[in-house]
Amino acid sequence: MEYNAVFRIIILFLGFICILNSILTLIYNIWTSKTIKILYNICFCFLFLCYIYILLLELVFKFCLRKIRRMMYKETNIIIFLLIFFVLSLCESFVLETNDEKYRKYLKNCPYTISDLELNLHLERRCDLYNINNNSRYSYQYICSYNSAKEFKYKENQIDNKKVPKKLEKKIKSDYVICLKVESLIKNNSIVNLFDHEYTNSIKYYCSRTNKPNDFIYIKHKNCNNKVKMSY
Repeated sequence: MEYNAVFRIIILFLGFICILNSILTLIYNIWTSKTIKILYNICFCFLFLCYIYILLLELVFKFCLRKIRRMMYKETNIIIFLLIFFVLSLCESFVLETNDEKYRKYLKNCPYTISDLELNLHLERRCDLYNINNNSRYSYQYICSYNSAKEFKYKENQIDNKKVPKKLEKKIKSDYVICLKVESLIKNNSIVNLFDHEYTNSIKYYCSRTNKPNDFIYIKHKNCNNKVKMSY
């Protein structure tokens, strides 16, 4: 069967929008791992080939012999093509969602991993490790430029203006964070002193964690304070 001009134009337009969106995603998206980026590139390549097939169908429809035209426009061929396109689109969406989920986790934890960046950059979200106390459940102790605990979701009680988990199991869980406003500086600690000097006019917090977060080595640390992505 031969499809009318309106249907063909709609297919070409939707395909163009899909390809354009994929290209912009490749250029501007922040990828959390090389594997995820490779998987997305694979999906994009196959989708691009599908769009080329659409263009070829249009050329065949206009210029080729009727026998070839009918062969390429068989209903079964179109259905198979649409199914392949649909599956590829789902795969691409799944890869993007996986990347976004990892990026949300990265945004919460990255202020704790950017100590290699210069302090004078005066990043809005930054935490520097100043002590490790192995005798405490919250072993890893940081000084932060913001209240990091607000970004970690867990039930909490308010006791003497100090935020503590409602129930902390015997087994130490990852990503438990408590923060207290800095009232006085810890003595004889160079990291705390340097941090305080850079953030003199800012409210600072002592934040302690049950774990030291892993660094997302594929993402550049400058993206940690990317305001465009802070909506995550």
